Amino acid sequence: MELKDTQLNQIFYVSFNQDATCFVCGTAAGFRVFNTDPFKLVARRDMEGCGGLGLVCMFWRTNLTSFVGSATQVAAGYEPRKVVMWDDAEQRVVAELQYPRIVRAVRMTQAAVVVAIDRRIFIHRCKDLATADHIDTIDANCPALVSTSLENDQGRMVLSCRGMQTGEVLLAFYDSAVNRVRSKIITAHDTTVVHLSLAPDGQLIATASDKGTIIRVFNTTSGQLLYRFRRGADRAEIYSISWHPQCHFLAVTSDKSTVHVFHVPDAGGARQSSGFPAVPLPASSQSFTGGMCPEPSRVSLNKLHPLKFLGSLVPGYFFSEWSFAKFSVPDFTCICAFSPRDPACIITLCADGQYFKTHIDASGKAVSKARYRFDDQHATLNAEDFASFAPDAIPAAVSFNEGSRAGSARESRQTQSFFG
Repeated sequence: MELKDTQLNQIFYVSFNQDATCFVCGTAAGFRVFNTDPFKLVARRDMEGCGGLGLVCMFWRTNLTSFVGSATQVAAGYEPRKVVMWDDAEQRVVAELQYPRIVRAVRMTQAAVVVAIDRRIFIHRCKDLATADHIDTIDANCPALVSTSLENDQGRMVLSCRGMQTGEVLLAFYDSAVNRVRSKIITAHDTTVVHLSLAPDGQLIATASDKGTIIRVFNTTSGQLLYRFRRGADRAEIYSISWHPQCHFLAVTSDKSTVHVFHVPDAGGARQSSGFPAVPLPASSQSFTGGMCPEPSRVSLNKLHPLKFLGSLVPGYFFSEWSFAKFSVPDFTCICAFSPRDPACIITLCADGQYFKTHIDASGKAVSKARYRFDDQHATLNAEDFASFAPDAIPAAVSFNEGSRAGSARESRQTQSFFG
């Protein structure tokens, strides 16, 4: 969630990590790392003269973080055209990637670092940051237009971005060595695609256009349209589309100050038909606490329009599926994710620094469970909280081997590497 252009406080950027166990804030002074659920500030790093961090991405729940300087304040070498890899345990830069244009998005998986600039996306191998692939795109990129799946048990990854034609989505499939094995184009909308979200296992993708009224879900292998969910009748700007850990639900935020939750019926069956092996689910996502649909269901829990009998007159509207649940949030830019601790709860982060935890029960009723603030005025780190945070070890494969520092792309280069 980019905030530097509509800044309400010292926060420039907010994002969840890959499994939503943490979220990170880029601020005017550095970055902050919070545990998602339960809410807790676990790391705070002020970087003298940084000029603000306009984009921050965690590498799962480890000490490794990548960030980009604010486009409005260039200082201390943290410029908007450079991705800096930072090891917070050692408090030093371990690698840098320089680009000819402003960096718009960064995604990190176990095997790859994906960096988007305007009109091009670079895919680097984690082991040495060499450029494995690049994709040309149309016009500008942004975080909402670059999505990656989590690697499955065979190490495969899916990358999605906007295609070269209006309404198109490009899907690129990679093997465990980050070699592109195939690509697919999906015509998702009649107008400009503004948001993409791959399911964790890469077998489904949710898309939204600049109209913001319809969320479409496709099978990534066949390109088949599986579901068509209606957010509303009025145009809206979609802020985020988040998948449930088991792909049973989608949560959508927009400028209508409402979070919509859609049931994805029989998502497991749709994934099996794609022939793409599933990602092993974390233990925390295997159970629910009296909330939404504990097992995959072939019967949709989404609501139908009360005038559905008029569907023959306006089928695209009256035959649509409407959200299973919805709840209001403050009128600010916001993103959301399903709680890794209790997937029946949704965590919403707002641009003004507010955190909300909302529980959805089996009937679709939303109940507020917690509310906190994560802006710097309230983000106080004490020794006890810091001591309780145990980051995961950085995988050995993520070595940024100095022997390949030059990379292979003419428009990107690794300028430093300290891992041997």
